[in-house]
Amino acid sequence: MAVTYLGLGANMQDKIRMLNRARILLNIYAGAVIKASKLYSTEPWGYEEQDEFVNQVLCINTNLSPEDLHTATLKIEAHLGKKKENSKYGPRNIDIDILLYEQECSDTTSLKIPHARMHERNFVLIPLAEIAPEAIHPVFQVSISHLLERSEDNGSVIPYEFKH
Repeated sequence: MAVTYLGLGANMQDKIRMLNRARILLNIYAGAVIKASKLYSTEPWGYEEQDEFVNQVLCINTNLSPEDLHTATLKIEAHLGKKKENSKYGPRNIDIDILLYEQECSDTTSLKIPHARMHERNFVLIPLAEIAPEAIHPVFQVSISHLLERSEDNGSVIPYEFKH
């Protein structure tokens, strides 16, 4: 079993429903969800003319290789309606990123582990530090909490508030 951290985000349709559906499908097809951060409302990153996101980080135990896990996340995204033509930073009903996979590193055209920009994004670092503050980034060899302390990202990341 490999301990893996996944970042989830949504900013279209029913965001919370999409994250819940993704979490259920990940638990079935990727591995057992063993920890989940709170949900966070976050400002868009990269392309700012869009709705705010709701983000979350999950920790799963998986028997899948990094490549097979990536394939599984892509299939789940497609099942939930994500279109390939969505722009890199544009609106999306679901996004699932592999942040960390044990201490492994991968740098291919289709798969980069650890996630290439996770250390620059508080919408990843804050929920990741919530559930795994002492996890070590395999490239920088420092803890997630240390990366968060050094982060220069000023984007708003606040706990999500459910509306009645």
